Amino acid sequence: MNKKILSKVIIFLMFLTGLLTAQTLKDIKIYSDYSSGIDKRFLVWKAAGVGGGADINFELYEGLTLGISAGYQLFTINQDSVIQQLQWDFWEYRYKGNISVDLTDTTIKATLSPFEKMDVMPIKLNLEYNYSPVADLTITPSLGGGIIFYTRRIYIEETWSKYYPTVGYTFIYSYRNFAPFKSGNPLFISGGLNASYKLTELFSIYGGFNYNHIIATDGDFGYDIFPFKNYYSVKLGLTFMY
Repeated sequence: MNKKILSKVIIFLMFLTGLLTAQTLKDIKIYSDYSSGIDKRFLVWKAAGVGGGADINFELYEGLTLGISAGYQLFTINQDSVIQQLQWDFWEYRYKGNISVDLTDTTIKATLSPFEKMDVMPIKLNLEYNYSPVADLTITPSLGGGIIFYTRRIYIEETWSKYYPTVGYTFIYSYRNFAPFKSGNPLFISGGLNASYKLTELFSIYGGFNYNHIIATDGDFGYDIFPFKNYYSVKLGLTFMY
C-alpha cells in the first residue's frame, strides 16, 4: 500500500470538506442500497451486498451541486477455491504435521465449508446536475470518485467425525476456523442517475443507480485482492431539503 499517496488523498478530502462547509447546504440524502459485482476476479462467481449511507450536497451554482458521501455495504462473496486463490494458507499452518497423518485413518472424516464476507466503506466526492422535466420530479445525473475501505473476512465451518467400530459410536465435532483479515483501500470513479419526487417542501423520496469502476493500481491500495473490477448499486432513500 502506498501510504504517502493515501495520506495526500485524505488530506485533500479533508481540505475539500472544509471548503464545502463555506458553501450553501442544499440537501442531505439518507439511503439503503443493494450492490453487486460485475466483472469479477479470482474465480468469484457471485458478490452481492446490502447497506446504506448518506450524501451531503452543497450548491455551487443553480442546478449544480458538489457533495460528499459515505456508506457501508456488507458483501457475501461466493468463490471457487477461495483459500488457494488468495493464498489464505492459515489452515495448513495451524494443522501442519497433523492433518496429513490423521486423514490416513479411514475412520476419520472431515467436511470443510468456507464462508466469506467483505465489509466495504466507500467515501466519495460527487458532482451533480439537477433538472426538473415536470413539476416535483427531479432528474440528477452525477459523476464522482473516491476511496473504498474494505476488509475481507473468511472462516471455515469444519465438521470432523471419527468412527469407533469396537463400540459402534461416531464422535462429531464442529467449529469455525477464522482466518486473518485481508484489507485495502483502492480508488474508484463513479457515474450515476437519480430520480426524486418532492412529497413536501421539506423532503423528497428518491431512487438511484450507480456504476462504480475500481482504478487498477497493481501492487498498491489492496487492489490485487479486491474481488471485482467494477460493481453497480441500486439505492432508495429520502432527501431532506434545506
